[in-house]
Amino acid sequence: MHNEITSNIEYMSDSLQQIARILESERHVSQHMAKLVREMPIKGPFEGRIDTYINHSTLVTKSVAAYLNSLAGLEDAVTECLTTVMRETKETGDE
Repeated sequence: MHNEITSNIEYMSDSLQQIARILESERHVSQHMAKLVREMPIKGPFEGRIDTYINHSTLVTKSVAAYLNSLAGLEDAVTECLTTVMRETKETGDE
């Protein structure tokens, strides 16, 4: 039983590391997009059409919100995994 629990913990750890890597790449994309929007000139290739700027800013905001939602999902997954691990170790009497 102890070996099964250890195997499950290792599997969950690997899975969460992969999720963290994906979120890290999303973070870099969101940061880059936010930097691009912040550096947009008032007058530029869009010839002062504010609606274009608003659309691009909205896309960046959605990207950042999606990234934050992904972080919340990761937190939930970690919580579920740790809850399961703690419950299993408590049932077997191991520390």
